[in-house]
Amino acid sequence: MSNKESLKTKEGDIDVAPGLPERLSVLINHFGTKSAAAHIAGVDANTVGRWTEKNTQPNPRLRNLLPLVQRSGMSMDWLIRGEGKPYLEGENGAHSEVGEQPARYQIEPFQFGDVSDIGSCSVTRDELESNHVAPHQLAAYAIEDDSMAPALNIGDIVLVNTARTLLGGTGIFMVEFKGERLARRVQRTMRGITLLCNASQLDNIEIPDDGMAHLAVLGKIVRVTRWMK
Repeated sequence: MSNKESLKTKEGDIDVAPGLPERLSVLINHFGTKSAAAHIAGVDANTVGRWTEKNTQPNPRLRNLLPLVQRSGMSMDWLIRGEGKPYLEGENGAHSEVGEQPARYQIEPFQFGDVSDIGSCSVTRDELESNHVAPHQLAAYAIEDDSMAPALNIGDIVLVNTARTLLGGTGIFMVEFKGERLARRVQRTMRGITLLCNASQLDNIEIPDDGMAHLAVLGKIVRVTRWMK
């Protein structure tokens, strides 16, 4: 069952195979965090966590696994059946570099909220290399409010480096706080973290250390219509 063939498989539950949680862990770890993998798969982080629990029988949906498999270059045969090598090989028989993509890599943005058609973003391999970003590390989001204007405006499509989840320093991060996705600058304080916005009419969000469980860092925003340092 090649990745191409798997696209024709009737959508439904994946049959449980011995060692599947361990192989799913390899797939999830490819994206750095459960949150990053969850957003690519279209599920929540708790669901991804259940897939990788040992001594369980995970039963993820094929439609949720495919985006992860396609972005990682992993073999569906290995993931589902434990057969062959973990990653697909290149045309010359050599192991393809993880996440390797054609010279021009197109990112299909996630759609959420009231956004029904947000188009797509494209970047070149040269842009990725010059900014030290691997294709599989990127996710796309639509900005739905003006809290970070003029840096980010409603309708902007932003690319997020999901490997950069360590808060601090300059730049704007995409985060999820209590189920709400937000683009915010981040400031560390003696008591926790403050999510800063540019709009004077909006309040900053202060998160104490004991409230950090409600915060998920999706990654650092690296591009809107330009690369952001």
